[in-house]
Amino acid sequence: MTRRIGGRRPEMVIKRYNGRRLYNTATLGYVTLDEVRALAEDGIDLVVYDAGTGEDITQALLLPLQ
Repeated sequence: MTRRIGGRRPEMVIKRYNGRRLYNTATLGYVTLDEVRALAEDGIDLVVYDAGTGEDITQALLLPLQ
């Protein structure tokens, strides 16, 4: 289930796996935390989920970077 941002779905879904690996489901490849940060700074609507629990961890992942 993808959360809605402002009534619409995010453009990108990122999943965090064990070992803190981040997987971009749009491009079907792994990305770095810096790349996720750059996407967010560029205004891309994205959401980050913990792959094991399904928990939305977007705020927890991006807040320390601001």
